[in-house]
Amino acid sequence: MFSTTKLERTGLFLASFIAVLSPSLSAVALANQTCYYPDGSIAQGDKPCGNGTDVGCCGSGAICLSNSLCMDVRQPNTLARSSCTDKTWNSGNCPNYCLQDTSFNKSGCSIILFSYLDSTAEYCCNNMDASGNTPICANNYSKFQIPDSSIVPGYALLSEYTTVSNAMSSTGSNPNGDHHATIGVGVGVGVPLGLITLASIA
Repeated sequence: MFSTTKLERTGLFLASFIAVLSPSLSAVALANQTCYYPDGSIAQGDKPCGNGTDVGCCGSGAICLSNSLCMDVRQPNTLARSSCTDKTWNSGNCPNYCLQDTSFNKSGCSIILFSYLDSTAEYCCNNMDASGNTPICANNYSKFQIPDSSIVPGYALLSEYTTVSNAMSSTGSNPNGDHHATIGVGVGVGVPLGLITLASIA
């Protein structure tokens, strides 16, 4: 039989173990949150861009940005509004852009650079219309601006990297000797990161 002292020690150990484990379990649960498009449908394949309760999401092939938008590396320099862990989209942390058209709300929506004048960038949702004398946003939707952003490492495409510098340095060597894999990371991650650095998102 256990003595009272042994039982107390066992109880303290279990309590300490649970206390240490609980934050980890919470982080895992938050990382596995479901992402939703503005119409409430599930964004299959999207992953949260943070561990908060309400955060923007991006696809596994995109880079999360701090303004809740996504940079798709399959289309360099293409921004997109994707999904959010808040199904209602009432949270200010959701990427509340391009919600004026119901056709945009059942999927992600590209965000196109319309102009960049006097250090001010303006964007359009989905497309531009240049059929007239003066280009406008498609469907005559209003142009809009986007806050400056930074790359959010550790999520979506950069889920295996905790810092941007780690992502960049990973192109330099490969402990497994797989040269092709190293080049793939360099092209898929290094190039878009460089483009983002050179062209600030404003």
